[in-house]
Amino acid sequence: MNNADFGYTLIHCMIVLWVGSALAGMIWIGRKGYFTGITWNVGCPLFVLFGWWAILLLLILGPIWLLIAAFLKPKQRCPHCKEIIPGDASRCSFCQGEVTPVSSPEIH
Repeated sequence: MNNADFGYTLIHCMIVLWVGSALAGMIWIGRKGYFTGITWNVGCPLFVLFGWWAILLLLILGPIWLLIAAFLKPKQRCPHCKEIIPGDASRCSFCQGEVTPVSSPEIH
């Protein structure tokens, strides 16, 4: 293998790691309840919301999505009024209904 082939292989690996970490971060954010209005089976939530700009956003942010996901607190939907509230809430701030706090799901 010459130096040019090694360079191209290294660049391809870096691109795969960059985009893969971005997708993992977005999935982690979704599992914390931040994309509750969008079903995951229709594709990437950012692509649904922003179209082709999502690809550019993915490429720019890359592994920063993992950092964002690590610091976001989980969210949940109130079973009474269907508003999105913090995951650790025991009472809905909109309808004052009792809710069960959720724990943060771990990414596997």
